[in-house]
Amino acid sequence: MEIVFHLAVFFLGGLCVAETEALTEEGNVGRSINITCSHGNAYSNAKYFCKDPCYNKDVLIHSGGKKNFSKGRYNIVDKGNTFYVTIAELKKTDTGKYWCGIDRVGADTYNEVDLRVVDANPDKTNPIAPENHMVFIGAGIGIAVLVLAIILLIFIRHRRRETSLSPDKDSDIVDATSSNQQQDIHYGIITFPSTAKENLETENRTNPIHASSVIQLQDTSRGRTDNIYSDVITSPSL
Repeated sequence: MEIVFHLAVFFLGGLCVAETEALTEEGNVGRSINITCSHGNAYSNAKYFCKDPCYNKDVLIHSGGKKNFSKGRYNIVDKGNTFYVTIAELKKTDTGKYWCGIDRVGADTYNEVDLRVVDANPDKTNPIAPENHMVFIGAGIGIAVLVLAIILLIFIRHRRRETSLSPDKDSDIVDATSSNQQQDIHYGIITFPSTAKENLETENRTNPIHASSVIQLQDTSRGRTDNIYSDVITSPSL
């Protein structure tokens, strides 16, 4: 009974001309396309691919029972109830209706394939993967951070240089001031601001007594200075 059942299924399957709905495929000129064909109870049957109306002269490739077979631009890979047809280097003239066929004892079974070949779109043929976008973004951020770090380093070094030079300038001014004061003290020179000198002259005119005391003070200081120089001159040499 089991043998009769399998034979009935086999012959009934052979009576079905089209097993599935038509497949619609689209490819680009110059590229390859893979077409998947599925059939029931076709594990050990030979497979073939043909162009409509699929007479003997329209058969493009026949597996001949082989699991992997190539002919010209066409290739068949037999996986049992499913087989794959590859068409390489597509042309505009490849557009049309095709059939995936299964050799059977009765009538062969087929899958209809409607193929459309269009010109290649550069945006689709050479797409930029999302991971490549992330690489470009990461590289841009890294370069920006590096440039900012260099600018910050230059700024910090410039500020340190200015800070290191400013104390030297201040010390030079202090040294010059202290040197001038020491020279004034050594020679007994007393300097008065111009405003103080004018006030002193005005006070001398109005107060003769104060003026005479100032003159005596100046004479006394001059006398002391003269005595110092005279002592130096008259001292005996050793």
